[in-house]
Amino acid sequence: MTAEAWAAWVQAVGSILAIGAGFLTMYLQNRHADRVQKAERSRQAEVVAYRLSGWLSEAGVRISRAFGACQAAQAKAASGPPRNIADLIPELRLNMVTNIEAVLPDLHHLESCSGDVAQLNHFMHTYEAWLSRLFAEATRPGEEPHMVAGPGRREFYSRAEVQLNAMSTLHANAERHLSAVVKVAIR
Repeated sequence: MTAEAWAAWVQAVGSILAIGAGFLTMYLQNRHADRVQKAERSRQAEVVAYRLSGWLSEAGVRISRAFGACQAAQAKAASGPPRNIADLIPELRLNMVTNIEAVLPDLHHLESCSGDVAQLNHFMHTYEAWLSRLFAEATRPGEEPHMVAGPGRREFYSRAEVQLNAMSTLHANAERHLSAVVKVAIR
């Protein structure tokens, strides 16, 4: 082989090696970027989980309290004189002190429980709006109080119980998933 042929072969092999080195460099950079992105996503999930843990604990306590009050009142609903529905509502309100509106845009970092948390938040707002609507209807100025007797009270408590039961299930799922994220963050 002539010197020109050797030079052509060396140049061809060098070009192939340069292309291979370029692909290897790109592959290693992408792997590093993926690891950095995964670590950042994990860190953000931990932050969101910590921010949500207080809200979720408070929601669980308030849902349990309202659920217990609802069941106790439902057991007594058949007996007794008619009552103003406005008097029944306060014991079933959740009255959440904390909220998660500031965290909602970051829920996607959680992966496993973001849907449960968002749905629980929505159900809680819907439940409170339902109670507020009933309260407003029962306390219209200039109208007689909206009195409900046994069957009406049982229906009211039954509807509240269905909603509280759904919230309780969502809460349990969200808490199970969120506690796993918090445990990993603690380690």
